[in-house]
Amino acid sequence: MRGLLAGSVGVAVMGLGTVAASASPGHFGRSVFVATTGSAGAADHSCATAAYSSIQTAIEAAPLHGTVIVCPGSYAGSATVDRAVNLLGVGNPVIDATGQVYGIGVATSWVTVSGFTVENASNPMLGDGIITAGFVNGAPVAANHVTITHDAALNNLGNGIDLNSTSYSAATHDYASGNGVGVNISDDLGVLASHNLIAGDVAIDNPGGCGIDLAEHTGAGIFDNVVVGKRRHPR
Repeated sequence: MRGLLAGSVGVAVMGLGTVAASASPGHFGRSVFVATTGSAGAADHSCATAAYSSIQTAIEAAPLHGTVIVCPGSYAGSATVDRAVNLLGVGNPVIDATGQVYGIGVATSWVTVSGFTVENASNPMLGDGIITAGFVNGAPVAANHVTITHDAALNNLGNGIDLNSTSYSAATHDYASGNGVGVNISDDLGVLASHNLIAGDVAIDNPGGCGIDLAEHTGAGIFDNVVVGKRRHPR
């Protein structure tokens, strides 16, 4: 079904373009680093000294309200943000979610996800790129106050970006192409979706039929959401 119950494009990440892959944790506050060359026990002061090669392991290890900085490269699988930490990609890291229900799922509130390309989520149960919910102990958990900004969602079976059963969340300045739906707001978990913002996004060539979709499926309701400033081109 649509939503939770149901060739890469280079993207300029505005606002992050000046962030160097060797940035120190002091630049971001309390941080941990993930790199394809990450090694347990490393100094973890930069991408070159990253202590983690797994995004999920870094999420579990990061200090609460800190930042998981993901360095350039391609990372296979998916990540569930089940703790109050932010995800920041530098140098446009790619999450290849082939076979997964989502690339990034946010299952706790007050989280920002920025700077990623998430592609190829293809599990028929869901197949979303980035979603405001995630599986915790086998059950879907929705989150509020989630910001998804300056990300790209490409060639995901379901929604590229899914503001699902969430309130006071935002998808801004994102790029969605080749997905079932580009950017979606829905209430699939039986939870009201309200006061969300879609602003400045590009949604183009999504073969499922909708660039931006507001879809009430369960009767919980969708209201007071704002869609503004859709861009026609990714640049």
